[in-house]
Amino acid sequence: MTIRLNPLQAITNAPQCYDYSWMRTVVDNIAVDEKGRPCRLVQNDDEWHFRQQLMRYGSGLHLVIDNQIQLDDFLRYGWLKLTDTPVYIHRIKLDLHQALGWRDRRREALLECLDQWHDGPQVRYTTGHRCDYYLECRGDEAAEQVRSKLREFGLNFEPWGPQPDAVAAVVCGVA
Repeated sequence: MTIRLNPLQAITNAPQCYDYSWMRTVVDNIAVDEKGRPCRLVQNDDEWHFRQQLMRYGSGLHLVIDNQIQLDDFLRYGWLKLTDTPVYIHRIKLDLHQALGWRDRRREALLECLDQWHDGPQVRYTTGHRCDYYLECRGDEAAEQVRSKLREFGLNFEPWGPQPDAVAAVVCGVA
C-alpha cells in the first residue's frame, strides 16, 4: 500500500484542534509515525490557506509532509507506516428549507435526530447561514446511517468539502 498525494493534500500528526476552519481531514488514522502517533490526510481548497496551515503544524513541531518524494521516503524507511484501519471522513450538506412546510411532529422528529448528531463521536454538524447543516461523518458506516435516515425523512442532501470518493485514487494498493 502507498499514498499518492493530490495537490493541496498533506499528511500530519497534528491534532485536529490545530486546524483552522479552512483545513479538512479527509482520512483519519491513515498512518502512524515512528513514535506510534496517528496521522491524518488533510486537504485544503486554496494554496495560500494550505501553506499557512502547514506552517502552523510545523510551528507546533508536528510532522507535516506535503511532498510526494518525502512521503515515499518516509514510507520506504519505515518512519511512517500505513494502518489497516483508516477512517474516511464523509461530508453531507443538508438544506432544512425542505422541512419548513412539514407538520410539527415530522419536523420535531427530524430536529431530534439532528440534535442526537450535534456533537456525537461518529457524526457532528455545524450550521451555516440560512438553513444549511454541514454534517461530518467518521467512517463509511456512520455516513451510510446518516444518508439512510435523511432518505427516510424524504430529504435531499449533497456532498460538501473534500470527499472520500475523491480520495480513492490517493490510497492505492501496490503489488
